[in-house]
Amino acid sequence: KSFWSKLLAHMKKTDDPIYIQEAFTYAEKSKSILLLDALKASNAKAFAGIPDSLLQVERQLSLDLAYYKRSKDGQDDKAIEALKTLNNTIFDLQQSYHDLLANFEKNYPAYYQLKYQKTNINIEAIQAQILTSDKNLIEFFVGEKDIFTFLISKKEFKVFKTPKDFPLNDWSLQIRQAISQYPFAEDKVDALNEQLVDLSYQLYEKLFKQINEDLNKSLIIIPDGALGYLPFEILLKEKPVNANQFRSHAYLLNDHVISYGYSATMLNTTFDADTSSASKKVLTVAPNFFGQASTGLLDNDTLSHLPHNNSEASLISRLLDGDMIRGTDAILATFLATAKDYHIVHLATHAKANDRGDNFSYLAFSPTDDSTDQEVLFLNEIFNLPLNAEMVVLSACETGIGEFKEGEGVMSLARGFAYAGAKSIITSLWKISDQSTNVLMEKFYQNLRSGMPKDEALNKAKKDYINNQRDHMAHPFYWAAFIPIGDMSTIDAITEPNEWTWIFAGLILIVLLPILFRNLQSSDGGSNPDIEDIVAASESDELGSAIIPKTGRMESDSFKEE
Repeated sequence: KSFWSKLLAHMKKTDDPIYIQEAFTYAEKSKSILLLDALKASNAKAFAGIPDSLLQVERQLSLDLAYYKRSKDGQDDKAIEALKTLNNTIFDLQQSYHDLLANFEKNYPAYYQLKYQKTNINIEAIQAQILTSDKNLIEFFVGEKDIFTFLISKKEFKVFKTPKDFPLNDWSLQIRQAISQYPFAEDKVDALNEQLVDLSYQLYEKLFKQINEDLNKSLIIIPDGALGYLPFEILLKEKPVNANQFRSHAYLLNDHVISYGYSATMLNTTFDADTSSASKKVLTVAPNFFGQASTGLLDNDTLSHLPHNNSEASLISRLLDGDMIRGTDAILATFLATAKDYHIVHLATHAKANDRGDNFSYLAFSPTDDSTDQEVLFLNEIFNLPLNAEMVVLSACETGIGEFKEGEGVMSLARGFAYAGAKSIITSLWKISDQSTNVLMEKFYQNLRSGMPKDEALNKAKKDYINNQRDHMAHPFYWAAFIPIGDMSTIDAITEPNEWTWIFAGLILIVLLPILFRNLQSSDGGSNPDIEDIVAASESDELGSAIIPKTGRMESDSFKEE
């Protein structure tokens, strides 16, 4: 905080861009400095696939180096032989430590970058590697007395200061409560709606009004502190006359396509993530729950039946020619054995962000007959998943919310998947409606299949949902929970060729068919397979008992909300 205050004083006096850039670097460091501690606190096992034996060697070398350096500091300068021996020992330990780090860098790069590579991304790299001409990156830093907004475009960098003369944490909590309690509020619903529109408008005035003219169509938002609990799409540019007419509200959603990141540095690493090992397109997972208390879960949590998760997962699987694990087959072991093979992993299940801390947060799978087996995936286990996914969709409650940790934002199940190698995550911020999620996800995947980037696909799905609902069902509770995090690129593995691709392919066939026909006529040997044999061969498939195969495409309007 002292460094931050001095930096701001220099900025005020000199207006030198170098101090603004230093301020941004400091904000980035503040978001990542506790990352490793958070991982340690979660007891992530053999993070990034490193054997326990190597981690023990690393720990022992660190302890030995610290011990002998302290011993050297305590030696009398006249004890030449003793100092010589200590120096030799320290030298040998440092060489061993250096060799170990070289091993980490080569064979376990995720761990090495996390623990030993201290470089944060700078503004020039953000402009060159992350931003396009129609995109801004907005990073917030919440200080003791002020909120600083760093606004970066392809060619410009600006910083804005907002006095923290309002209760940010309270506003954040009250906005979330007004949204998440809406379906259950009964006689308090009008008061909650007034609270929602009032605070959503005031927060927009505080954070966005001064930067509005500089904003492009697409925004990448790096939140800080309590802002990490909110979907910025719900902020209101105008305060509505009628708080209950949700379809006509002036949401930020209407003017901007918004995605999120945990930090600009971490966001940049997602673009370099290697997903080439994924050989299959889509895996959807829909466990069965029967509403009974589960002995394998903490506090005898009761997992209620999800009436629409099966249809949601089935729809997506058919829409994208994917594979599906459902019902009693959707157990943890099957998921762990198969998830690494897919470009997209979609989990339609229960989740829990536990108040005790994120070691107890989990995703749930179908219970087994063995009551001693915990069919849940805890956060500390998610860190270690060997994923190759371009996108993980957590269609479950509270996957983006976890224990707030100062300097690190919100620890969450979603961030666990980001560390595990997922280039992007679609996650939820509160308990969601099973039925409205079904509708929203159908639109989202249709948009992805048409070739839209992920953030644009989700933005359009939300706006379509609002426009096709009555006012009471267009409330943010039903559509705003899901936010996109990470790399928002299109997913080529599921994108259908557009009409120009088909036209181009047709022209090529017109040119090539006569040549092929002449070659076949001049050929003097061989026999052509019967077309029925080819079709029969293409339709055959050998599958494991637990995974349901692709079943062909479904028309886009074949699913209707019950």
